[in-house]
Amino acid sequence: MRASRGVLNRKTVYLTVTSVALAVDCADWIGSPPQTVTVVFTMIIAASAGLLAWSPRWAGLAVVIASCTEVALNASVSAVSLGFALVVIDWLSRWWIARTAGIVVLYLVIELLAAPRLLDTLSASLLIATIEIAIGLALHSYQERLADAALREENLRLQMETEEERVRASLALQLHDSVAAELAQSLVTARLLLRETTGTPVERYACVLERSTESSLRHVRTLMSALDYSESLGLEAGEGHAHDDAPSQTLSSGERFLAARGISLEYDACTLDIMVHGLGSKEKELVTLTLREGMINSYKYARSQSVLRVSADTDGDSVSLEMASDRQDSDAPAPEVVGAPLRGGTGLKTLAARAQVLGGELTAGAVGTRWLLGLVLPQPAQRLTLT
Repeated sequence: MRASRGVLNRKTVYLTVTSVALAVDCADWIGSPPQTVTVVFTMIIAASAGLLAWSPRWAGLAVVIASCTEVALNASVSAVSLGFALVVIDWLSRWWIARTAGIVVLYLVIELLAAPRLLDTLSASLLIATIEIAIGLALHSYQERLADAALREENLRLQMETEEERVRASLALQLHDSVAAELAQSLVTARLLLRETTGTPVERYACVLERSTESSLRHVRTLMSALDYSESLGLEAGEGHAHDDAPSQTLSSGERFLAARGISLEYDACTLDIMVHGLGSKEKELVTLTLREGMINSYKYARSQSVLRVSADTDGDSVSLEMASDRQDSDAPAPEVVGAPLRGGTGLKTLAARAQVLGGELTAGAVGTRWLLGLVLPQPAQRLTLT
């Protein structure tokens, strides 16, 4: 949202400056009609400068070419020549240092070659270039501060959400504990009833009641174990220093936890560790939290004696992580369904929001009898500042 407002403001400013400059030039033409070449270059520069916010690279290049040609031909473009200054400021604010230096040097050389008074022209050009560079660097610094403020605001919001989820998980653990106690009492009663009704027609119903209560108690205890594990990891609250552990260490620590339900892990430790090499601390922490969330969901919903497969991939633009596990029977609950929005309670909503802040994407959903969790993050070199 902040980025879109920034783009909107930039469009408004560029259009306003260009329109005012064009209006000034047109007002000057009323008393003394200009040459055709002056009108042509004025319109080209004004149109290109007005489109600078929409297409900074190509519109800026058009302004540079038209401005350099106009200076070489001495077309006498007046106020609209500010279009070149807009390009310098805009490109510097985007941190296109090499391109900006190139066009400034090119424009300065052409201007000096076409100038009748070399020293005066050099002094004026250097002063104007200094002002343009100062404004561009100041704008870039301002944009960085806005981006940092937006990121801090988003992090605070996520911390509030994760704290709420931690409280919900704690309450859910207490609630499941109460339910487990009631089910245990019901199981004892069912077994007493089975013993008392042995050899009677009611025995069959007592046996069904015992099996149903025992199955429900086992399932509740499984959920309690998963909630207790996530609490101990500090997953919901984002506690600790998750990014200090390599992905292979995180998975290794969860193998014994998954083995309690007969779930095995398949992963390439070397590939996973290479994937996070070069990522920032926030990205590494998100990878670790995603791995933990995937293991917890597998513990809750994966079929016993199944395999949780973890794969990673790195290309020139992004890194990706995928976790795939076999779900229980089709009537078993799943953390998410394909096409449904991510909801709280499992941590997926928070992880998806964190990934979006970092320029990535987290997806989760059931595909047939499998449940998939995927994370894609851009490489550090591909991360762009707000425009």
